[in-house]
Amino acid sequence: MVDKRDIQQLNRLYLLIAQRLASQDLDFACQVTGASRSVLARIGELSVTDIEELNGELNFILFKPRLNEGGLLKLIELPTGTRGSFMSSALMTKKATHEAA
Repeated sequence: MVDKRDIQQLNRLYLLIAQRLASQDLDFACQVTGASRSVLARIGELSVTDIEELNGELNFILFKPRLNEGGLLKLIELPTGTRGSFMSSALMTKKATHEAA
């Protein structure tokens, strides 16, 4: 059974990874997490204590899948060794579509 601690563990890892990525390369952090530069810049400013305090109050997952339902189902069905290319292609297409709008 999944409980609050499992969700908090996911959130903690997400925030710590986002923080580390944001402090190293903000553009890459945006690409990996799908979060905006402003959100990642703010996460990058948080201390570990800030992250722990924030995380202790959450009962829901902070992040969501980067693919829509159809894309996620296709990703699951693809053969091993092709998923990384599919994901990169899907995210680049999504970014180009978003930027054109």
